Amino acid sequence: MEDPVAQALYLIREIPEGEEEEIPLGENAAIALRNDGSNTCTATLVVQGSRKNLAEFVPSGNVRFRLGQSFGIEFSRPPVIIIDLPALRKDPKRIMSVFHEIGHAIRYADMEEHECNEIERGVRKMLNVVEKIMYLPEQVRGNLSTRERARIVDDERRAWTNALRLLRGIRTTTGVSLFDLFDDNADLEKAIHTRLSTYENLLLDESLPKSAIRDALALHKT
Repeated sequence: MEDPVAQALYLIREIPEGEEEEIPLGENAAIALRNDGSNTCTATLVVQGSRKNLAEFVPSGNVRFRLGQSFGIEFSRPPVIIIDLPALRKDPKRIMSVFHEIGHAIRYADMEEHECNEIERGVRKMLNVVEKIMYLPEQVRGNLSTRERARIVDDERRAWTNALRLLRGIRTTTGVSLFDLFDDNADLEKAIHTRLSTYENLLLDESLPKSAIRDALALHKT
């Protein structure tokens, strides 16, 4: 049995500046993360020895990455995708969260600046409440307009759609399916629904049922 202390230390260990770490994603794939210093990193998908910088999945390539303690995207120009290194080390399935954030970056690359700004304002207003120690969903909803709440949830759904499209494309071009990290479609659906419903439960009066999410994201095609 693996030493739990050693495992815990591994999860929080930083990648030294200038060095790269490969995290296996099943038998034939990995994600390589290199600490470039200055709070940036290079993220590379490695499939059967072939390497592709994750920035190349964004049409403009205009995106940066950094390592952190949670997954997210910063509304900057260019946007910065935050990769939760401990979570990814602990559970390779969280590669879905990386592609989800890439899905956001793809959307923002096609948006007018005022549209990005509208989503950013809504997210910041939401976080102003969520980051408090105690809050009620009603407080979050009361801090945002109906339009702002709908835009945030729609952005989350579309980012997941983009993530799934990218992973299907990887499977088609390489023959390697990162979906195999999940036990089955139900396991994948649960992972996405858990994260998406967090936003829906906070921002909507009524969240979508799993069946509607399955249809909206075409999960039956994975």
